Amino acid sequence: MIQQQIEDWLTGFIIEHDICPFARRPWSRNLLRIIVVEDKEEEQLTKNLLQALEELVSTPRKELETSLVVIPNQFESFDDFWSYCEWVQELLEESGVSGLLQVVGFHPAFRFAESEFEDQANYVNRCPYPLLHLLREESVTEAVAQYPDISAIPERNALYLRRLSKATLERIVYGHHGH
Repeated sequence: MIQQQIEDWLTGFIIEHDICPFARRPWSRNLLRIIVVEDKEEEQLTKNLLQALEELVSTPRKELETSLVVIPNQFESFDDFWSYCEWVQELLEESGVSGLLQVVGFHPAFRFAESEFEDQANYVNRCPYPLLHLLREESVTEAVAQYPDISAIPERNALYLRRLSKATLERIVYGHHGH
């Protein structure tokens, strides 16, 4: 059920609306893994997260490109979630894998630091449940090299999302049953 909602968000929003031009390939080649951590304990989540990071480092790219760790039962508050993301970032730097992996946070109530909550550009990082996207640094580097104007993507997305109706956004991001 949760897995399905995330797949629907990924295909129906991120890929179909071309929010991330790099998502289609790993998805269509089955190189993307969705890991749902239903625990309510942060400690258990961290164990699962470390395991997922470890797996990404030790698995060849042709078998696994990227992973999504979905956290349905924790971090209802975006601020709590963001604190956890920052802590994970520090963890990566301390463990020396920050040159290999990146973690990007998504949350139902995501808000960019400088923006108003209502700004529809925030939907670019909104999704049905809090999730951590684990990326390989080499995939990011490659994407940057292959995509002529990668820095224009956020601006393009912001303009695109602000043009959609709020009802449309809610539907394609959170699914038909709203948030």
